[in-house]
Amino acid sequence: MPGAEYERLKGLLQTVLETVAELDGRATGFVQRASKVTAVLFVQVLVLGCWQERVTKLVDLVQVGRRLGVQVSIPGLNQRINGAAVRLLQAVLRAALTGGQQATVAGCAIFQRFAAVYLQDSTYVSLPAGLAGQLAGSGGNASAAGAKVVLNYEYRKGVIAALDVVSGRTPDQRCRQTLPLAARGSLHIFDLGFYALALLSQLAGEGSYFLCRHQFQTVLYSAGAGATAQRLDLLATLKQYFRQHSTETVWEFAALLGAQTRIPVRIVVARLPATIVAKRRRRIRANAQRRSTTPATLTLALAEWNIFCTNVPAATWSAEQVLAAYRIRWQVELLFKLFKSQAGLDCIDNWRPERVLCFFYARLIALVLTQQLTAPLRFPSNRELSLPKAFHLLQHAIAQLRHIIAHRWRGFRPWLAAFVADSSALALKDKHATLPSTYQSLCELNA
Repeated sequence: MPGAEYERLKGLLQTVLETVAELDGRATGFVQRASKVTAVLFVQVLVLGCWQERVTKLVDLVQVGRRLGVQVSIPGLNQRINGAAVRLLQAVLRAALTGGQQATVAGCAIFQRFAAVYLQDSTYVSLPAGLAGQLAGSGGNASAAGAKVVLNYEYRKGVIAALDVVSGRTPDQRCRQTLPLAARGSLHIFDLGFYALALLSQLAGEGSYFLCRHQFQTVLYSAGAGATAQRLDLLATLKQYFRQHSTETVWEFAALLGAQTRIPVRIVVARLPATIVAKRRRRIRANAQRRSTTPATLTLALAEWNIFCTNVPAATWSAEQVLAAYRIRWQVELLFKLFKSQAGLDCIDNWRPERVLCFFYARLIALVLTQQLTAPLRFPSNRELSLPKAFHLLQHAIAQLRHIIAHRWRGFRPWLAAFVADSSALALKDKHATLPSTYQSLCELNA
């Protein structure tokens, strides 16, 4: 890692854990009078404590405070966990998301053709019922209160570019993250939950690219101009082609998307094995039965294919590359798995609302900082870093980081160098010849 990168990361942590915490302490109402539990100390205690332990108790946070040089009691710390503390941590999270200029890290060559590559998704976290007024749950058999974490992960840089916490009832389509990030040459990959014709039209108008599953209820027209464009029957079109080309499994055709928008797109289709089709149809019928409805005939028929929609030109990506590139979206799913299984984002007891939210936002800050620290290490010598392994190493290194912060950041560079060395030796993904990772598959496809 270049020396300038050490200084950049040190500056980022200092900004988030000290400068922003101090500036926003009064702005959020957390600091109202002199106290040994300053805004800076409070943020460091919450973030470092929640970073290190998946299940964090107040006694753990008090111990962190002692290691940082301040004697504070459990009741004293608990008293500072209030609405102002929630606002303070929200402000620090915003700073963590915008802080630092992360350099682009070399990865799969097919993504280097874009200015940025954003992977969008969301995850749901159940919360105690006392938070239903602030963050209503999704209803049904779910909890009365729940939060949806919506994020955009920038794959080329390896960082979280945008993150919002909204009510669990908020539909993905109402989460307006994509357009503020869009720029000429950027690529946006998302699932059907975020699909909206207006969004696709605006992205195309910005000179941005998109890749998502095709919403088969959206009208398609042939790619002819004006009156020559004919409405397509998707199912009939697919059946006819694959009947005539029975040995082929991948096909694409140009189309215009939407009755009014008429967005020029490529529809890329992959025919699935019979066993997968049967499994899909069983799942469709089971879901319909659970809702006491009848599955649509068209839904069952189209289960025979994976169907994608993109405006990435054929000169940039082949149909096979389109199919392979969509798999990279699972990087966000793996990130959410880390959030919950290792970082404890959903390890929430029946606490009072302010404590729930303080712990929740402190963990999100720690996770955003984790992405910043590990991003430069993702692809060493054509290998790939395992984020769960790296996060495990980082959790063990937090105790020493507390000591470094308490001593005015002396020793930060050797600490980070040791983490880099440990990650390079102990946190790389295993290579599998028979079951290659998405990264391996994409690299081989581009070779």
